[in-house]
Amino acid sequence: MLAYFVAFVFIWATSLPPTFISLALKIQDLVGMQRATDVLGLVLACGALVAMLAGPIIGKLSDATSLSLGRRRPWMIAGAFISIGAAFFCGTAQSVVALLIGYCLFQVGLNAVVAGLGAVLLDRIPAEQQTRISGLLAISIPVGMVIGAFLVDFISHNFIAVFVLPTILMAVAVLYFCVIFDEIQLAATAPLVTQESSARQPGNALAWPTLNFTVLMSGRFLMGAALSVLTTYQTFFLAKNLGVSPEKVPQHVAITMLIFAIATVLAGIWVTFAEHAKTHKRQYSAGASFFAGIVFLLMGAAPSFALFLGFVVLSGFAWGLYSSVENAVVAAVLTSRDNSARDLGIYRAAAILPQMIVPLLGAVALGVLNANYSTLFVAAGLFAFLSGLFMLKVKLA
Repeated sequence: MLAYFVAFVFIWATSLPPTFISLALKIQDLVGMQRATDVLGLVLACGALVAMLAGPIIGKLSDATSLSLGRRRPWMIAGAFISIGAAFFCGTAQSVVALLIGYCLFQVGLNAVVAGLGAVLLDRIPAEQQTRISGLLAISIPVGMVIGAFLVDFISHNFIAVFVLPTILMAVAVLYFCVIFDEIQLAATAPLVTQESSARQPGNALAWPTLNFTVLMSGRFLMGAALSVLTTYQTFFLAKNLGVSPEKVPQHVAITMLIFAIATVLAGIWVTFAEHAKTHKRQYSAGASFFAGIVFLLMGAAPSFALFLGFVVLSGFAWGLYSSVENAVVAAVLTSRDNSARDLGIYRAAAILPQMIVPLLGAVALGVLNANYSTLFVAAGLFAFLSGLFMLKVKLA
């Protein structure tokens, strides 16, 4: 499954750097420094909304596809080419409106790729191997972020290349996987029948998966909200609470991101080769959430950057444990293949929503309630604790 891992690495290398680097540079070039922050927020919010809608819709279309190429392969191929075209559109955009349209199209193409590729875990990978593959997929995120960031930095002088080159590399990796992928045809994908899956309305494409799935999504949303506090407000915490000078804040943030990524990878490697993780997936998820809750509570009271960095290491390890078993937990909950890609698209919304909601809640807390950044980290700790409680309630097949 090396090709599967590499495909996900380049998906993250393509999708995450634009969020942090490429879009910011392009928007700054279009509207100037003063308006760049507001415009970037608008573009990212619209892109996130499109991603939330596109994931379940394209996933359901993939579930219903019965072409000779299979259910997943056509959407991965189409998504790869749509992403390249949209990336070129973003790179050549001469206005914010054009950039917004291009970025939304990019999200459609990327979600088509992810809809097909993500469903492979449920369609083709045996249950006894899903925890190991889930660990590898967790490792692919920080690896992809680092590759994408260095690639974008190397070609940052050319806006077209910044958007297009990472996308082409992603398309090559995905298309190679499509070539070697032995897909189960539609006729062979009879759903697995369980007490919970039989409770759905048969054939109803709009039926919500299960109550158990809702509990799982709630836990993921809360863990994502806790992590979003760190990624959104660490810059301000360093400057306001720890007194880091403005010119040194970017360097300190880069260090925290690198350390967080290393800790996540180490946790992912551990889970990948830990035999007991296969039979204790729920306990790993809940335990990681509780551990992250303690870390975030302490992080908000850190008196120095060195101690803050230590808590970042611990939070990265906690997130690595959680994300390393996440896909295996989802696969154990979504035991029916008939709507697997659609259900995964719905689940991904739980990962996207915190990125939209946390900044809004943070603005209210800081502006209206006169809270400080330490209080936000306390809230992050509570989010993580609640996530752990939800994960304990999840029932695995």
